[in-house]
Amino acid sequence: MLRGRFILAAALALLVASSTTAYAADNSLKLSGAAKNQLGQNFNWTISGFAGGAANRVVAYEQFYKKSGCASTYAAEKGRVSKPSYAVTLWLSRSVHAHYSLVAEFGADHAGVHGICAYLINRLSGQTYEHAGGWWDNVAATEQGGSTTPPSSGALQPAPVGSGECQAEQFSDGSVYAQIAVSNTSCDVAATVAQDADTAQGAPYTSDGFSCTATPEGPGSAWSSAWGGTYYAYSCADGSEQVAFNWGTDYTYDG
Repeated sequence: MLRGRFILAAALALLVASSTTAYAADNSLKLSGAAKNQLGQNFNWTISGFAGGAANRVVAYEQFYKKSGCASTYAAEKGRVSKPSYAVTLWLSRSVHAHYSLVAEFGADHAGVHGICAYLINRLSGQTYEHAGGWWDNVAATEQGGSTTPPSSGALQPAPVGSGECQAEQFSDGSVYAQIAVSNTSCDVAATVAQDADTAQGAPYTSDGFSCTATPEGPGSAWSSAWGGTYYAYSCADGSEQVAFNWGTDYTYDG
Protein backbone atom coordinates (compact mmCIF):
# COMPACT_ATOMS: atom_id res chain seq x y z
CA MET A 1 0.00 0.00 0.00
CA LEU A 2 2.82 2.39 0.85
CA ARG A 3 4.46 1.57 -2.45
CA GLY A 4 1.25 2.46 -4.26
CA ARG A 5 1.00 5.77 -2.44
CA PHE A 6 4.62 6.52 -3.31
CA ILE A 7 4.02 5.82 -6.99
CA LEU A 8 0.88 7.99 -6.97
CA ALA A 9 2.71 10.87 -5.24
CA ALA A 10 5.58 10.62 -7.69
CA ALA A 11 3.19 10.67 -10.61
CA LEU A 12 1.41 13.73 -9.25
CA ALA A 13 4.74 15.52 -8.66
CA LEU A 14 5.79 14.76 -12.22
CA LEU A 15 2.48 16.06 -13.54
CA VAL A 16 2.82 19.31 -11.55
CA ALA A 17 6.43 19.75 -12.68
CA SER A 18 5.47 19.13 -16.30
CA SER A 19 2.60 21.62 -16.08
CA THR A 20 4.83 24.26 -14.51
CA THR A 21 7.50 23.76 -17.16
CA ALA A 22 4.95 24.05 -19.96
CA TYR A 23 3.43 27.15 -18.35
CA ALA A 24 6.82 28.82 -17.99
CA ALA A 25 7.76 27.88 -21.54
CA ASP A 26 4.81 29.96 -22.78
CA ASN A 27 6.62 33.18 -21.82
CA SER A 28 6.88 35.48 -24.81
CA LEU A 29 7.48 39.11 -25.73
CA LYS A 30 7.31 40.78 -29.12
CA LEU A 31 7.51 44.36 -30.37
CA SER A 32 5.74 46.07 -33.24
CA GLY A 33 5.87 49.64 -34.48
CA ALA A 34 6.70 51.94 -37.39
CA ALA A 35 10.28 51.81 -38.72
CA LYS A 36 10.21 55.45 -39.84
CA ASN A 37 8.51 58.47 -38.28
CA GLN A 38 8.21 62.08 -39.37
CA LEU A 39 9.74 64.66 -37.05
CA GLY A 40 7.13 66.35 -34.87
CA GLN A 41 4.72 63.43 -34.90
CA ASN A 42 3.68 61.13 -32.05
CA PHE A 43 3.82 57.38 -32.57
CA ASN A 44 3.46 54.14 -30.60
CA TRP A 45 5.17 50.79 -30.24
CA THR A 46 3.22 47.80 -28.93
CA ILE A 47 4.70 45.26 -26.51
CA SER A 48 2.71 42.02 -26.38
CA GLY A 49 3.06 38.42 -25.34
CA PHE A 50 2.38 35.99 -22.51
CA ALA A 51 3.65 36.05 -18.92
CA GLY A 52 3.61 32.71 -17.13
CA GLY A 53 5.23 31.25 -14.04
CA ALA A 54 7.30 33.81 -12.14
CA ALA A 55 7.31 36.37 -14.98
CA ASN A 56 5.12 39.27 -13.85
CA ARG A 57 6.43 42.60 -15.17
CA VAL A 58 7.41 44.24 -18.46
CA VAL A 59 10.06 46.96 -18.37
CA ALA A 60 11.02 48.97 -21.47
CA TYR A 61 13.74 51.53 -22.13
CA GLU A 62 14.30 54.01 -24.94
CA GLN A 63 17.77 54.25 -26.44
CA PHE A 64 18.21 57.72 -27.86
CA TYR A 65 20.79 56.41 -30.32
CA LYS A 66 21.78 52.90 -31.26
CA LYS A 67 24.98 52.28 -29.32
CA SER A 68 25.37 48.50 -29.41
CA GLY A 69 21.83 47.22 -29.50
CA CYS A 70 19.79 46.10 -26.50
CA ALA A 71 21.47 44.27 -23.65
CA SER A 72 20.44 40.62 -23.33
CA THR A 73 19.20 41.04 -19.74
CA TYR A 74 17.12 43.56 -17.82
CA ALA A 75 19.92 44.03 -15.27
CA ALA A 76 22.47 44.88 -17.95
CA GLU A 77 20.19 47.37 -19.72
CA LYS A 78 19.21 48.96 -16.40
CA GLY A 79 22.92 49.45 -15.67
CA ARG A 80 23.28 51.57 -18.80
CA VAL A 81 20.81 54.21 -17.58
CA SER A 82 23.46 56.00 -15.53
CA LYS A 83 26.01 55.95 -18.38
CA PRO A 84 25.68 59.04 -20.63
CA SER A 85 27.43 57.25 -23.51
CA TYR A 86 24.38 55.00 -23.94
CA ALA A 87 21.62 57.64 -23.52
CA VAL A 88 19.12 55.13 -22.13
CA THR A 89 15.91 56.18 -20.36
CA LEU A 90 13.35 54.08 -18.49
CA TRP A 91 10.16 54.38 -20.52
CA LEU A 92 7.64 51.88 -19.19
CA SER A 93 7.25 49.49 -16.23
CA ARG A 94 3.98 47.55 -15.89
CA SER A 95 2.74 44.49 -14.03
CA VAL A 96 1.53 41.75 -16.39
CA HIS A 97 -0.12 38.35 -16.11
CA ALA A 98 -1.00 35.81 -18.79
CA HIS A 99 -1.75 37.51 -22.13
CA TYR A 100 -0.73 41.17 -22.21
CA SER A 101 -0.55 44.06 -24.67
CA LEU A 102 1.06 47.36 -23.68
CA VAL A 103 1.48 50.60 -25.62
CA ALA A 104 4.69 52.65 -25.35
CA GLU A 105 4.08 56.22 -26.52
CA PHE A 106 6.83 58.24 -28.20
CA GLY A 107 7.31 61.55 -29.98
CA ALA A 108 9.67 62.06 -32.93
CA ASP A 109 11.51 65.03 -31.44
CA HIS A 110 15.08 64.28 -32.57
CA ALA A 111 16.33 63.05 -35.92
CA GLY A 112 18.17 59.77 -36.26
CA VAL A 113 17.91 56.16 -35.22
CA HIS A 114 16.34 55.41 -31.81
CA GLY A 115 15.14 52.21 -30.20
CA ILE A 116 13.10 50.42 -27.58
CA CYS A 117 14.51 47.61 -25.43
CA ALA A 118 11.85 45.57 -23.62
CA TYR A 119 12.15 42.85 -20.96
CA LEU A 120 9.75 40.37 -19.39
CA ILE A 121 11.02 39.88 -15.84
CA ASN A 122 10.19 38.91 -12.30
CA ARG A 123 9.60 42.12 -10.36
CA LEU A 124 11.39 41.03 -7.18
CA SER A 125 14.35 39.03 -8.50
CA GLY A 126 14.88 40.98 -11.71
CA GLN A 127 15.36 37.73 -13.64
CA THR A 128 14.86 38.09 -17.38
CA TYR A 129 12.58 35.58 -19.12
CA GLU A 130 12.22 37.22 -22.53
CA HIS A 131 13.60 40.31 -24.22
CA ALA A 132 13.37 42.09 -27.57
CA GLY A 133 14.56 45.26 -29.26
CA GLY A 134 13.11 47.44 -32.00
CA TRP A 135 14.51 50.42 -33.92
CA TRP A 136 13.12 53.33 -35.89
CA ASP A 137 14.38 56.38 -37.75
CA ASN A 138 13.00 59.86 -37.12
CA VAL A 139 13.23 61.81 -40.37
CA ALA A 140 12.27 65.18 -41.83
CA ALA A 141 9.08 65.40 -43.87
CA THR A 142 11.10 65.43 -47.10
CA GLU A 143 12.48 61.97 -46.23
CA GLN A 144 9.15 60.35 -45.37
CA GLY A 145 8.37 59.43 -48.96
CA GLY A 146 11.01 56.73 -49.03
CA SER A 147 14.26 58.37 -50.13
CA THR A 148 17.03 57.77 -47.60
CA THR A 149 19.14 60.68 -48.89
CA PRO A 150 17.75 64.09 -47.89
CA PRO A 151 18.06 66.94 -50.41
CA SER A 152 20.88 69.41 -49.83
CA SER A 153 18.38 72.02 -48.65
CA GLY A 154 17.28 69.58 -45.93
CA ALA A 155 20.74 69.04 -44.47
CA LEU A 156 20.70 67.97 -40.83
CA GLN A 157 21.00 70.86 -38.38
CA PRO A 158 22.56 70.86 -34.89
CA ALA A 159 20.20 69.83 -32.10
CA PRO A 160 18.39 72.48 -30.02
CA VAL A 161 20.27 73.72 -26.96
CA GLY A 162 19.93 71.18 -24.16
CA SER A 163 18.74 68.41 -26.49
CA GLY A 164 21.93 67.06 -28.05
CA GLU A 165 21.75 63.40 -29.04
CA CYS A 166 25.41 62.76 -28.19
CA GLN A 167 27.87 63.95 -25.57
CA ALA A 168 29.49 67.37 -26.04
CA GLU A 169 33.28 67.48 -25.85
CA GLN A 170 35.90 70.08 -25.03
CA PHE A 171 39.24 70.12 -26.88
CA SER A 172 42.59 70.77 -25.23
CA ASP A 173 42.57 74.39 -26.48
CA GLY A 174 39.25 75.02 -24.72
CA SER A 175 37.04 74.98 -27.83
CA VAL A 176 33.92 72.80 -27.77
CA TYR A 177 31.63 70.92 -30.10
CA ALA A 178 28.06 70.52 -28.82
CA GLN A 179 24.37 70.27 -29.79
CA ILE A 180 25.18 67.11 -31.74
CA ALA A 181 22.51 65.55 -33.97
CA VAL A 182 22.85 62.31 -35.95
CA SER A 183 20.82 60.58 -38.66
CA ASN A 184 21.43 56.99 -39.86
CA THR A 185 24.68 56.80 -37.89
CA SER A 186 25.97 56.58 -34.32
CA CYS A 187 27.47 58.90 -31.73
CA ASP A 188 30.78 57.04 -32.01
CA VAL A 189 30.94 58.03 -35.68
CA ALA A 190 29.87 61.58 -34.82
CA ALA A 191 32.72 61.87 -32.30
CA THR A 192 35.24 60.75 -34.93
CA VAL A 193 33.92 63.21 -37.51
CA ALA A 194 33.74 66.14 -35.09
CA GLN A 195 37.33 65.74 -33.91
CA ASP A 196 38.61 67.59 -36.99
CA ALA A 197 36.40 70.64 -36.40
CA ASP A 198 38.99 72.05 -34.00
CA THR A 199 41.56 72.00 -36.79
CA ALA A 200 39.20 73.35 -39.44
CA GLN A 201 37.88 76.14 -37.18
CA GLY A 202 34.94 77.03 -39.41
CA ALA A 203 36.43 75.90 -42.70
CA PRO A 204 35.02 72.94 -44.67
CA TYR A 205 36.74 69.58 -44.20
CA THR A 206 36.41 65.86 -44.81
CA SER A 207 36.70 63.17 -42.14
CA ASP A 208 36.04 59.42 -42.15
CA GLY A 209 34.22 59.70 -45.48
CA PHE A 210 32.05 62.64 -44.35
CA SER A 211 32.09 66.02 -46.10
CA CYS A 212 31.54 68.86 -43.64
CA THR A 213 30.55 72.45 -44.30
CA ALA A 214 29.95 75.20 -41.76
CA THR A 215 27.80 78.29 -41.42
CA PRO A 216 29.01 81.09 -39.12
CA GLU A 217 26.53 81.88 -36.36
CA GLY A 218 26.33 84.60 -33.74
CA PRO A 219 23.97 86.57 -31.47
CA GLY A 220 20.34 85.96 -32.36
CA SER A 221 21.03 82.56 -33.92
CA ALA A 222 19.09 79.46 -32.90
CA TRP A 223 21.82 78.28 -30.52
CA SER A 224 23.19 81.63 -29.31
CA SER A 225 22.02 81.01 -25.73
CA ALA A 226 24.89 78.52 -25.44
CA TRP A 227 27.62 80.48 -27.21
CA GLY A 228 29.45 83.77 -27.04
CA GLY A 229 30.91 85.56 -30.07
CA THR A 230 31.04 83.73 -33.39
CA TYR A 231 30.59 79.97 -33.54
CA TYR A 232 29.95 77.56 -36.44
CA ALA A 233 27.08 75.24 -37.29
CA TYR A 234 28.58 72.21 -39.01
CA SER A 235 26.63 69.84 -41.26
CA CYS A 236 28.44 66.64 -42.34
CA ALA A 237 27.20 63.94 -44.70
CA ASP A 238 28.36 60.62 -46.11
CA GLY A 239 25.50 59.46 -48.35
CA SER A 240 22.44 58.97 -46.12
CA GLU A 241 24.53 59.23 -42.93
CA GLN A 242 24.52 62.70 -41.38
CA VAL A 243 26.14 64.42 -38.42
CA ALA A 244 25.51 68.01 -37.33
CA PHE A 245 26.93 70.03 -34.44
CA ASN A 246 28.09 73.46 -33.33
CA TRP A 247 31.75 74.29 -32.74
CA GLY A 248 33.23 77.39 -31.13
CA THR A 249 35.72 78.80 -28.68
CA ASP A 250 33.29 80.50 -26.26
CA TYR A 251 30.86 77.86 -24.97
CA THR A 252 28.65 79.43 -22.30
CA TYR A 253 25.98 76.76 -21.80
CA ASP A 254 25.66 75.74 -18.14
CA GLY A 255 22.59 73.47 -18.28
